Amino acid sequence: MGVEPHIWYVCPDAQPPVGGVQVIYRHVGELTRSGYRAAVVHERPGFRYPWAPPQIPALSRDEVEPDPAHDVVVWPEVYGPAIGTWGPNCRRVIFNQNAFYTFSSCDFFDPQSLPYQDARTMAVITVSEHNRRWLEYAFPGLRARRITVAIDDRLFTPSSQKVTRICLMPRKGADAANQVLHILRQRGALEGVEVVPIDGRPSVEVAAVMRESLIFAALSSQEGFGLPAAEAMACGCVVVGYDGGGGAEFMRRGLAYRVPTGDVIAVAARVEQVLAEWRRRPTRVLAMGQRASRFVRERYSLQRERDDILKLWQQLLTSPSRARTS
Repeated sequence: MGVEPHIWYVCPDAQPPVGGVQVIYRHVGELTRSGYRAAVVHERPGFRYPWAPPQIPALSRDEVEPDPAHDVVVWPEVYGPAIGTWGPNCRRVIFNQNAFYTFSSCDFFDPQSLPYQDARTMAVITVSEHNRRWLEYAFPGLRARRITVAIDDRLFTPSSQKVTRICLMPRKGADAANQVLHILRQRGALEGVEVVPIDGRPSVEVAAVMRESLIFAALSSQEGFGLPAAEAMACGCVVVGYDGGGGAEFMRRGLAYRVPTGDVIAVAARVEQVLAEWRRRPTRVLAMGQRASRFVRERYSLQRERDDILKLWQQLLTSPSRARTS
């Protein structure tokens, strides 16, 4: 029998709750439960993402030396030109969860090539159709593979017990949020309305806030997928705002109110309209949230993500393929 490879997922040392890091840990968890040898690899010795389940293996780079003959190193897009610097002779997979970050660590005046199409890159995987198209345009000849990123449907569940509340993630789109909320206050539209920022909270708390919230204001302009908006829809919120690129596939007409990026007046006007409708005909607003919840919970389920992860690695390890096809 051949040597069983290790799959090493390189991961930033993130302390606050970060969706992309949670996805990396979830990948490793699914692989280890299915009998693969996999682990998260952090930069600092002893570091572990504090919000991850304790059974998911996590090491630091100085604790392991990947075997170039057998192992595979998975790199997030945020490392840019540093992709491949650890385990440089190993096969690699690039896991790009936000195409907008692909060149974020590249110097415009000192361009460095990124290894998306070199001989050691087995595959480039991503999490939305927008990301896939972005990457395939940026790297001519690349064939990126899209896999499901899941909403934790055990946590993000719908509720009909809504309060007159707007929730939002201020970490991205803080300036737009500031404008929208001040506009609504000036118009008297926020009287009796609770506004709750939910940035930096663990998933359990985020889900609890979203389940009771009527509206989620989506104000990030650059999202690889747009997990907060999808999670809010899963909780039955009426999502109003920008799709960020990645969210275009689920912020559909009849399920959410999508407005052009940067149009804060359109966001404010739509939020005001939803609040007025809520006071007149609450069942109609609740029905939209319920439709949105059914759609995203079915399409982005943990089971679909699990199936995609296992199918991906079964194919890569039995029939490795190059990312470039031309």
